[in-house]
Amino acid sequence: MGLEAINSLRLRAAWLSGRTRPLEYRLAQLEALGRFLEEQKKDILEALALDMPEFSEVLLCKNELNESLNNLSRWMKDEQVDKNLATQLDVAFIRRDPYGVVLVIAPCNYPIYLLLVPLIGAIAAGNCVIVKPSEITKNSERLAVEALPRYLDKVRSSPHGWLLPTPCTHWAHPTSDSSRRCSAAFDLARSASAMYWGPYGLGS
Repeated sequence: MGLEAINSLRLRAAWLSGRTRPLEYRLAQLEALGRFLEEQKKDILEALALDMPEFSEVLLCKNELNESLNNLSRWMKDEQVDKNLATQLDVAFIRRDPYGVVLVIAPCNYPIYLLLVPLIGAIAAGNCVIVKPSEITKNSERLAVEALPRYLDKVRSSPHGWLLPTPCTHWAHPTSDSSRRCSAAFDLARSASAMYWGPYGLGS
């Protein structure tokens, strides 16, 4: 079994363990993202100035983060629904469960915003996440790979240059070819496998 398959299984096992489900865990990870935005603000702005000189994305990310922090406990509550005559003795409600493992591929036009906002939503929902920054905006990519993992749940560097999966987040160091090789059918295992390629990867 290849390393990419093992990594995908580790993320699935971490989610199945229930670690990402509690409100406290989700809030802690979201607050860690908030610290990243605050403590790395200067570096984020410098990276964006080099990659996207006309636009700053930090405020938009903070707004999304605050929205999730302020409403997460309400979003996680079961929603009671009306019952018909046949279900009067039943308990009827809607419970929002996480999918499990989520793949986030950030584009180059908003390299920080469209990386962090889906990540915020996935963490808030209680998922594990595979994250691929855009390889086109090099400075934002470098910042995301080097700085952001320090704030999230036990992300560690691989000797091959990758950031391996943890109970919360997995980082794939992208190359220009990796995005082209992701599965058109969006099969998670195959898409994750396609990222492990290039100068930092394990070969094609």
